[in-house]
Amino acid sequence: QNLSNADSSEQDGEEQLTTSEEKPTHQEWNSFKTCLKDRRDGLMYSPACRLAVEDRSLLRQLDIDIVHLNLPSWMEGLATSLQRYMYFTFFDRLSVDDIDVRNEENRVRIQVALNKNQDHLNVSINTTNENAQISHIPTHQPKIKMDFFSLLNIPL
Repeated sequence: QNLSNADSSEQDGEEQLTTSEEKPTHQEWNSFKTCLKDRRDGLMYSPACRLAVEDRSLLRQLDIDIVHLNLPSWMEGLATSLQRYMYFTFFDRLSVDDIDVRNEENRVRIQVALNKNQDHLNVSINTTNENAQISHIPTHQPKIKMDFFSLLNIPL
């Protein structure tokens, strides 16, 4: 059986794990092998299988593509204010390339990636005229906590 994005196959009595992502850790590999053994023995929901599924289904990267045309001026102002606030908050971790950058018009690409230990984020923001990277944002003490509903005055 397949477990998330992993494909297992038996060759010479050994299982192999192939995935499009980075190589699994020793603990992930052991829980996956134990889960395969448990499933062959009829235990579909063993603790090893729960751990293997949890490891494989953890969101490690978020890609956001925003295509925009004819934005109202208040929304452009909001986006600019949010960008300035993030740049100011993370100035010590910020790197901006804005010389000879020509990305797609009317498109913003944001990528948020969680490191393997789940203790730091790396964010990249690509706009028409600049590429910005914010590195090593600690996840245990976030500097920004935002309630977008109150920011946009949207009732719940």
